[in-house]
Amino acid sequence: MDIEKKTEQNIYNEEYYRSHCGPIPYKRDSYWINCFGNIADNIVRAFAPRKAFDAGCAIGLLVECLWDRGVETHGRDVSSYALEQARPDIRPYLEEGSIAEPINEKFDFISCIEVFEHLEDATARKAIAQIAASTSRVLFSSTPVDFDEPTHVNVRPSLYWLELWADAGFAPNITHDAGYLAPHAYVLERSEEGRSYRDLVSFADRIRHRLALASLGTQCVELREELSRTRAACETQNAVLKSQSDEMALERKVLQKETLDMRHKIKIINREKEKLLYDLNKFRGDYHHQETKMSELRENLERSNRERDLHQAHHAAVVNSTVWKATSKVLAFPPLAAPRSRRLMRRGARFVRSLRALQLRGGPKGFRERLRLLSSSAFFDSKWYLGRYPDVAMSGLDPAIHYARFGYLENRTPHPEFDVERYRFIHPAADGTPGEIFFEALRNDTVKDGIPPRSGTELSASRRLFLAPSNPALNQVLETAHDIVERRFPDLTPLAVYASPGVKRRITVVTDSIGRESLYGGVGTALLFSALAANRLGADLRIVTRSQESSADPLTALFAGSGVSWEGNVEILYSPKGFEVEGHNVPVSEHDLFVTTSWWTTRSTLQAVGARKVIQFIQEDERMFYPMGDEFLRCSEVFSTNGTLKIVNSNILLDHFRRSGVLEDAIAFEPSFPSELYYCDVEKETAAKQKKKFFFYARPHNYRNLYYRGLEVICACIERGILNPDEWDFYFAGHGTGAISLPRNTQSITPGVMTWPEYAGFIREMDLGLSLMYTPHPSYPPLDLAASGCVVVTNKCGIKTNLDKYSENIICADPDLESLVSATREALALSADIDEKQRRYARNGLARNWTESMAPALDRLESWVRV
Repeated sequence: MDIEKKTEQNIYNEEYYRSHCGPIPYKRDSYWINCFGNIADNIVRAFAPRKAFDAGCAIGLLVECLWDRGVETHGRDVSSYALEQARPDIRPYLEEGSIAEPINEKFDFISCIEVFEHLEDATARKAIAQIAASTSRVLFSSTPVDFDEPTHVNVRPSLYWLELWADAGFAPNITHDAGYLAPHAYVLERSEEGRSYRDLVSFADRIRHRLALASLGTQCVELREELSRTRAACETQNAVLKSQSDEMALERKVLQKETLDMRHKIKIINREKEKLLYDLNKFRGDYHHQETKMSELRENLERSNRERDLHQAHHAAVVNSTVWKATSKVLAFPPLAAPRSRRLMRRGARFVRSLRALQLRGGPKGFRERLRLLSSSAFFDSKWYLGRYPDVAMSGLDPAIHYARFGYLENRTPHPEFDVERYRFIHPAADGTPGEIFFEALRNDTVKDGIPPRSGTELSASRRLFLAPSNPALNQVLETAHDIVERRFPDLTPLAVYASPGVKRRITVVTDSIGRESLYGGVGTALLFSALAANRLGADLRIVTRSQESSADPLTALFAGSGVSWEGNVEILYSPKGFEVEGHNVPVSEHDLFVTTSWWTTRSTLQAVGARKVIQFIQEDERMFYPMGDEFLRCSEVFSTNGTLKIVNSNILLDHFRRSGVLEDAIAFEPSFPSELYYCDVEKETAAKQKKKFFFYARPHNYRNLYYRGLEVICACIERGILNPDEWDFYFAGHGTGAISLPRNTQSITPGVMTWPEYAGFIREMDLGLSLMYTPHPSYPPLDLAASGCVVVTNKCGIKTNLDKYSENIICADPDLESLVSATREALALSADIDEKQRRYARNGLARNWTESMAPALDRLESWVRV
């Protein structure tokens, strides 16, 4: 028995229409009225029927909507409950019954929407016959996929129904898209054409594709909903994590403040301790000096007593002698002499004493020498001498003459900072009065040895040199040899670490900075390698900066733009160079590994953790940065260190090192340029534009970039008409550069600091480039430009003579001016030949995936760690 006839079971009741017609209950509401209104609009717009019939009309919504649009419409349904829900003015046009029963009138248009799957197959065939007898056009839909609904007893593929309709004389209308009703809906019309099996199969395939697209659309909607829910959950979780992070940041600030307070207190205690030690040593020195002086005074006193006794005995002998008594009257003559005679006698005595003094002090010739020494020396301060001794100023004498004749005999001070005791400490052979020692220092040009260092020279608190107890007068501090070396090489200060056992392995990148301007090229590559290494070894990732504090914000764009996946957190510590700057000590476990990005970070890390924990990430021959000297020596020592894992950026650079006899055990990788960022913009190549763009890698503070030679090349090309400023804009990209004036009244353009994606977009806009690097490494900008379809000129250096293995659009030339100008002319011609440039671009040998290009280095790392 057909289901529609089981009225006594009341299958199509209120519960059915509420729960069996999809996620939204089927009733007269705005949703379903709008839905059937849209169907009615499409029917009227496409076919303009005057009289229509809805077979299986349910609650009569389509009948209602067609009446509202001026179409006389009737309907039939098996459910009395459904017909009772119709709008009152529509009910007279609705009848209860099966659509397999005869339809007694003719209609322009009959719709049968999702009915046949509810009918037994024989009933469905009868219904097709009745509908075919009553109209020449049918809007038909019956689900081919919904087998779950209990009332669907006759779910068939679309081809099955098409064949039945074809047998009844109907063919699908291939020009009308009934997707407004359902993906599997279609319009059938009475026709002799389009009813062949091949035509029906083709139309069924179209319906199948519609269903697939609809399924994908449904999945997309579900995924969007799931994404919205996930995003909301993530936002909630992020809010919780942010709250926890804020709390931890607050606790960290409190701990940092307490740590700083403790360090400050420790410094105060250390300073007090040093002062006490200094005072103790000074007291010991004073005490020893006083004991020595007392001993000398006792000896002098005993000697004086002996001499006194001898003089007294001699005096008594003379006074009691016969000669003395006989001549005593004559000896009393001078006091009785006339005043004029007495004056002459006193002048004679002074003259004799003066002769004696001149004899002892070097005579008139010694005065002239002393005056000459004072006049030619910067260590005798005349103004200070007059201010120090007002009596000299009142005398009217020249201060140099006064000191040379009188002041040095009177032990006056010639210089505000000259310390006789300090000079004696440095020159133990110096002897004489303070004035005589000062003139000796002038003769030997060693006055500075008696002047203490300026107080502005700050020494490490742990490296103070105190006076020996026997020299308490030298109340100054000397800079130590360790301080001098440390001040000369602050970058080589050992990384401050402490043991933290039992912690999960970490890959720690030691670098100067990870600011946005630092992530291009070398530092960014080291971070990508470290993230891949951490993924490979199951380790955490940590970054230690030495020059400035940094945040993890730039890393997101770096990892996303390079195609490297890193989903974990990144710990960032600031551990500055030197002992006097506040920062973090770095915890180190037994499994930690350190990736160093320069020779100086390598050296400072080696002093802290040893070679077996250090991965030297070498991206340039840094020895070439320095003249032959201390820096060159120390850099060479780092490259020769045994036990570290050495990873070199590019095979050409590794070949250069091996030819110089170093890094024999290193492994190289080739840099990668992901095609998501670096690609040729074909539309840009063919689009008309006012001016082309010239790229110059301009870094005036990095001498290896040959900035000034590059300026000469650009100026020569403009002046010789190779590059016309009316056709070209000149972009100068690089840290430390600014806009400058160029020949023919043109000016360079400076793009400023960019993120990595912004930089890649900027590179894609360039038409011609000049990027110089006076080292064996090819450097990144020429490769960036070539990876983006641009022609670029660079210079040769050592074994770097040809870069065709990367791209034939990179033109290498000798670094002399004429060779580079000629190469720029060649590059300009190639840039204009778009077809040839594209052919060369298609032959590029540049790596495009970091994971693949780093794989050999990561394999070496794994074996190195196991060993």
